[in-house]
Amino acid sequence: MYNGDRIKYNKSSDKPLVLIINGWSMTEQIMEPLKNSFINLGSECEIIDLHGLPLVADKKILLDYETFFSSVREKSFNKILHVIGWSMGGNIASKLAENLKDKVKSLTLISSNPCFVSKTDWQQAMNREDFDKFQNKMEQNSSVALLQFAKLCALGNKMQKMHTGMLKQSAITSKKLTVKLNSLLQLLAELDTRDSLNKFTKPVLQLFGSKDALIPIAVTDKISKLYPHHIIKSVNSGHSFFLDNHDYICRKIYNFHQLSNLN
Repeated sequence: MYNGDRIKYNKSSDKPLVLIINGWSMTEQIMEPLKNSFINLGSECEIIDLHGLPLVADKKILLDYETFFSSVREKSFNKILHVIGWSMGGNIASKLAENLKDKVKSLTLISSNPCFVSKTDWQQAMNREDFDKFQNKMEQNSSVALLQFAKLCALGNKMQKMHTGMLKQSAITSKKLTVKLNSLLQLLAELDTRDSLNKFTKPVLQLFGSKDALIPIAVTDKISKLYPHHIIKSVNSGHSFFLDNHDYICRKIYNFHQLSNLN
């Protein structure tokens, strides 16, 4: 069930609300330190759990976007939103920003590729054959596949060994959720948020890890040409580079929010 009821609204405050969407297979707790950094800076911040989003059975579009969008709109009332998404959470954040553009003040994407899996006109992504192999591994032995994914997420990080352990602990291992993980993995293969990013005209910050093992850093050149109004920065780290220094990454995003609030 979608746990959008986690988003709280403080009627006494007119502060914008920062929403963070976590990445595939990692529980929302992996984003808690980033959330706490925002709170320490005086921001209101909540996490939307990617794995709590409503799915649609027996349809090619696996996510019930309308229910999700309506829930966020209802829970945030008249709040202005700053939306942040990590990895697959960034793709969902892009969809949310497009559809709630009257409420969303800015969009920040962390290690997020508009097309995670390569397409004819988007080669700066994971090879389809490699993705299919991983998907098959998830179906055959999800524990092994999730450990492999945790290692890939931490590869290139400054504290790679420690972060691999953190990501491994954060990985969803519940057998009940394995089916949902596989459905979301199928959705990830189909997602293409290039059009969403075209339609969202508010400020966008895109952050990438130069040592990312899942998203080739060459994608930044492609994105720069497609979206010249986006702010694009790279960090000398891996896919989960925010784990290296939550406060530093939070400050970068927070400063971006302050500039966005002036527009």
